[in-house]
Amino acid sequence: MRLYGKHATEEEIVKEISRLLLGDHNTRQEPLPVSDAARALGYCRTNIYKYVKMAVEKYHLLAYDKNGRIMHDNLVAEWK
Repeated sequence: MRLYGKHATEEEIVKEISRLLLGDHNTRQEPLPVSDAARALGYCRTNIYKYVKMAVEKYHLLAYDKNGRIMHDNLVAEWK
């Protein structure tokens, strides 16, 4: 597949999609919705979802950690 007009590996595509969906603090880029990320990369939303699934299963990116630091916050504990 191509990423920004150049051939890219599967891992590079997954990392770029993760960066777009999570935002980039270094460049002050806000997180994008899936449809905007798909438009920016020239992919369809189903491909974005496929790569998100791959990011979670294979590369452990975008994974939710139920034992993470935020879950031990007092305010979050009240919501449970």
